[in-house]
Amino acid sequence: PQAYVFNPLEWVDPLGLAGDPAKATHITYQGLKDGRPYVGYASKPGFGHSEQDVLDYRYGKNYDAFDIAPKAFYKGEGLEGKYTARGLEQRQFEKLGGLEGTSNKQNPVGPNNPRREEYLAKADEHINKPPKACE
Repeated sequence: PQAYVFNPLEWVDPLGLAGDPAKATHITYQGLKDGRPYVGYASKPGFGHSEQDVLDYRYGKNYDAFDIAPKAFYKGEGLEGKYTARGLEQRQFEKLGGLEGTSNKQNPVGPNNPRREEYLAKADEHINKPPKACE
């Protein structure tokens, strides 16, 4: 039988970035959806991306679901960046009133999340970090 040969280049991840949060840029963002705040987390493989690059990657540059397009309020890289971003997502969600105060459909980092305590600890560490001195 005859068949088309698969293109092996489609399977290759030459930089080894696909799906590895340790090699990604992470953000926490907030927008307005259905008249209420929406808090989210997004990531993009690789380092050095701008906040907008990560948002565009997440939403395919289509922000029609939002009343006001989201803006990032945190950007980090690697696992520490991910943990901080996820924790900040949860803290901001709580600050805005949880499911009642936001348009989020679920708790971002719920009580059953196995990394919940690690995420929240990183967020609290970030929030409580003293401001950098002006030079």
